[in-house]
Amino acid sequence: MNHPDVSSTDWWKTGLIYHIYPRSFCSSYGGETGDVPGILSRLDYLEDLGVDAIWTSPFYPSPDVDFGYDISDYLGVDERMGTLSDVDDLISGLHGRGMRLIIDGVFNHCSAEHPWFKRALEGESRDYFIWRDGSRLNNWASAFGGRAWSNLGDEAYFHGFHPRQPDLNWRNPEVVDAVLRVMKTWYDRGVDGFRLDVFNSYIKDVEFRDNPWRRDLLGVIGRVLFPYIGQRHIYDRDRPELLPILKKMRLLCDEKDDRVLIGETLDERFRYEKAHEYCGPERLHLVFNFGLLHSRWGAGRFARSIEAWANSLGPQQWPTWVVSNHDFSRAASRWRFDAEDKKGKLVAMMLCSLRGVPFLYYGDELGMRDLSLSRRQILDPPGRRFWPFYKGRDRYRAPMSWTAQKDAGFGTDSPWLPFSADWRQRNVATQRADPNSLLNCWRTLIALKRKYSVLRWGEMFVSHQKGVLFIRRTLNTSVSLTALNMTRSVRRLHLDTVNGVFSPLFKTDPKARFQKRDLILPGLGGGVWLKERDGIY
Repeated sequence: MNHPDVSSTDWWKTGLIYHIYPRSFCSSYGGETGDVPGILSRLDYLEDLGVDAIWTSPFYPSPDVDFGYDISDYLGVDERMGTLSDVDDLISGLHGRGMRLIIDGVFNHCSAEHPWFKRALEGESRDYFIWRDGSRLNNWASAFGGRAWSNLGDEAYFHGFHPRQPDLNWRNPEVVDAVLRVMKTWYDRGVDGFRLDVFNSYIKDVEFRDNPWRRDLLGVIGRVLFPYIGQRHIYDRDRPELLPILKKMRLLCDEKDDRVLIGETLDERFRYEKAHEYCGPERLHLVFNFGLLHSRWGAGRFARSIEAWANSLGPQQWPTWVVSNHDFSRAASRWRFDAEDKKGKLVAMMLCSLRGVPFLYYGDELGMRDLSLSRRQILDPPGRRFWPFYKGRDRYRAPMSWTAQKDAGFGTDSPWLPFSADWRQRNVATQRADPNSLLNCWRTLIALKRKYSVLRWGEMFVSHQKGVLFIRRTLNTSVSLTALNMTRSVRRLHLDTVNGVFSPLFKTDPKARFQKRDLILPGLGGGVWLKERDGIY
């Protein structure tokens, strides 16, 4: 299956990107964790699903204090994950199927086992990291809890996350050049882009001023229990000096005109008010705003979140749409999907109808739920530290279930985390055989997005009425209308602003009807309709 836009430099604007957490996707050799050859073995599945690119969480060598996000070699592959030759095969396999590979760029910090930090401890390349007199430390806090400084003799180094993840000093031009060389090496190898982990944390205040405390309840709680959420991060994040660095990254990326840079914006308040500032020419192609992910269920809430993000970017930039990832609860658990995944099908229609780039977290096409783990099963450092107030991210990283066999088709029946509770019913093989499954819903909708240009390039108008979310797209003489009833009650609406005859492209329920401006939607039902004038798509 060739993707029609794959040769275009704008492929990233209209495709669907599938997020893989390699440890949990598929094991090729029967080990407890997934690996790169395991991903390679599932390319037929990804092609059949219709994804345009995959983004993989880290596969680099790592001591695993943060399960891959503490990298000890930016140019290698962890022996548990495979080899560089395996990555080459993955790139070749994806490109041969018209798909792309985006990899994680975790450049805010590295592992304390990285040669750069080891040399710093020996007095060489010391300015690769952030050091302060141990008696003159500010109040900056770690996202993993406690202070963000660790003392080594009379000095202390800064770590915004785990103490074994020292932050790089991005004010040092040698660090900038070193990271750019890493990125160029992967580009030359054939990688199609980077997702930049917490990129807005790269630059810190040159004067190391204290962050002010918030003046609300979280500020009070933060002072006592968790300083990171209690502070306003105006000196250790979102500094204006970041923009010249992003410009250099973009210039390197643009040397190969079909690559993409995607930024993860860190914001513990989940407001992402600055995210749009990092998107555009001489900056990043795409930036994450997780406002939709953090919205409560409801047509009005979704509409406001969608409009806020799209309007902040303006018509020239492209939104990203995310409802699950490796750091946040899965949509199926957070929004309480029922056994039939009716809500899941509405979410799939929403993501495939919006202007912008949908990201699909592995297993969400099956409606995978969060794991329920006991305290002794928790491996994630924040989860271990803050139990039971916060139970960590392991719950969102369950191994993928491929079949109903003993090992779920993962490669071992004893993976690093347990399978989801309902994996024998909720797996690829079972859902593929069910024409009404969530998996087949996703396959159909992704194919429709690819087929109809109006769903890729059309201008977007979002509204809501009586619990129904409307997404209208217009392109030349074509109009699509997606109507999603977010309530459990039947909705009968007369749409005065819609003219013409619309044909159904997809419906979750045969009772859904749209004729002569009259719309009938069953509870938690929806559909996508198309009006074509002059036969133009």
